[in-house]
Amino acid sequence: MDLSDVVVLGGARTPFGKFGGGLVGFASWELGGFILPKALEKVGISRDLVDMVLMGHNRQSGSNPARVACILAGLEHVPAVSLNSACSVGAVATIFASRAIRCGDAEVVVVGGMDSMSNIPHVLKGTRWQGTGYGNLTVMDGWYDVGDIPDLDAGIHPSEFIAKRYGLTRRDLDEFALDSHQKAARAWDNGWYDDEVVPVPIPANGQQPASVCAIDEHFRRGTSVEQMMKVPPAFLHDGTGVTSATNSSGIVDGACAIVLASRRKALELGIKPRSSLVSWAITAEPHLEMFEGPAVAIPVALQRAGMTLDDMDFIEVNEAFGSQIVSNERRLKWDHAKLNPGGGAIAIGHPTSTSGSRLVLTMTGHLQRQDKEYGVIAICGGGAVTGSLVLKRES
Repeated sequence: MDLSDVVVLGGARTPFGKFGGGLVGFASWELGGFILPKALEKVGISRDLVDMVLMGHNRQSGSNPARVACILAGLEHVPAVSLNSACSVGAVATIFASRAIRCGDAEVVVVGGMDSMSNIPHVLKGTRWQGTGYGNLTVMDGWYDVGDIPDLDAGIHPSEFIAKRYGLTRRDLDEFALDSHQKAARAWDNGWYDDEVVPVPIPANGQQPASVCAIDEHFRRGTSVEQMMKVPPAFLHDGTGVTSATNSSGIVDGACAIVLASRRKALELGIKPRSSLVSWAITAEPHLEMFEGPAVAIPVALQRAGMTLDDMDFIEVNEAFGSQIVSNERRLKWDHAKLNPGGGAIAIGHPTSTSGSRLVLTMTGHLQRQDKEYGVIAICGGGAVTGSLVLKRES
């Protein structure tokens, strides 16, 4: 046992509200401000012991939304940093926090992510200096802001690029998506997420009475591949497109927070760790090949641990698009039975800043609940940066 090990003391997440759903009335930093103290309460650690907060937030709102979340959470004394590496930021934040702990800059760090994708603003560009004396003004959806970067305009969406590379069919992707929905429904029915998810009270608003968002809203029961295949392709409409809304990650709202500490500090506080970080990797690919990321980062993290996929009891890989996760599986040839046993982002949803930390929290739960020992997580993101971590259950 190494006292400098970085351990996961625990954490919490909100349910993931569907686009325009139960959590639509909350800004990102409000979701973060809600979940931060809930994570600390679950662990049984006081606010004054937190040295640092690192929160992912991709759709930037304000100068430092992580700090706003801390203030709302009663963590005014804590320095907070908002990080952005697109979808991989939750995993990257965990890696950065572990480095801070290992080098002695902090003993207790809370990491996580927060996104209200329902409230991504519409923007009016190009009017500050050009004037509006004549002609049309176009209001843009802030969701597509990244499309303004010329270097990322590859002429084909990366999900379709990787589908063509691996010869994937629409049925391949929708069959995988159906499996994800069925696993998510089964996980909720079996109470797997009861310990990880904290219900969010929804205040009354006009004619709408007060309510509670208590369960992920995006996963679907009772659907079929035949129903899913009726939905038109999202990007290619020439008869070759295989990516659709049915086999892509859900656009949702949510936040997650995880409490990390050195093993020494956990022993000092008398808090039993739930898992520990064995190794990690951050990799990058050419933008068009972003969805190869997990298949690249996972072997690096495993090599650094001196392990292989056969040593892993569970594998949690973010399901950004069906073509991404199916191609990753074909490339690495992992045991499908080990993958995302509680469903993935196609079913649960993918609040982009939050998913990386959600994978760490969910993996920790799988290992504890099933009395297994090792798991690996990975998540790629826009711009093609991927984070991967190997975790070990603490007995």
